Amino acid sequence: MLADAVRLLKSTRLLEGIRSELYERLMQEGVFIRLENKQALFHQGEEADFWYLVLNGQVNTLRYGRNGEELVYQHRLRGQLLATLVMFMPEGRYPVHAWASMSSLVCRWPRRTLHQFCLTQPDIGIRLLSSAGEMLQQAMDNIESFSLCTLEQRVARYLLKVSKTQGRHITLSVTQRLLAHQLGIRTETLNRLLAQWKKLGVIQGMGNNLYLQDMDFLIKVSGKI
Repeated sequence: MLADAVRLLKSTRLLEGIRSELYERLMQEGVFIRLENKQALFHQGEEADFWYLVLNGQVNTLRYGRNGEELVYQHRLRGQLLATLVMFMPEGRYPVHAWASMSSLVCRWPRRTLHQFCLTQPDIGIRLLSSAGEMLQQAMDNIESFSLCTLEQRVARYLLKVSKTQGRHITLSVTQRLLAHQLGIRTETLNRLLAQWKKLGVIQGMGNNLYLQDMDFLIKVSGKI
């Protein structure tokens, strides 16, 4: 079973083409963790001793602000890595809370393993830096979007972005309250806008399950014509 996990790990962009001696170390140090639905993997502020690979199920991450507000949400599916960049943060603590949204299986490796990999095979470190750069670019894009785009543009762009992977029938992976926070608008404002677009026939559906009926309208509103 561990061999299957390591093969999956080797298929990720980060560890593609690792040397044989590093492969052996992955085999020796990998530990499986089975998670039940809603079971925590780690908590925000805990010492970050391990990085993870999701083998089955889904692991969600969420960062809480000082007042308990939900700030950043992501999810990891089969074949995706979790907390690799955290292994190099100076604080040495997880910046998010992670839990399983369904029965899941993950495999973990210690921090020192990833550090040693970067020293032994420098291109792994380059890939990590590339990943960090992509995250920085996304953060900069979000800042630009908040400062230059109207709320209608932000929502339209978000829906169009989700549709690139899900098609016209989309399922939002976050609550509307958290989505509103991520888009920099009030929850009530987001709800009113979605209700207005439903009346206009732009979108259909209820809750997090939506159908994008009028793609031309969304593209026009997004400003990306």
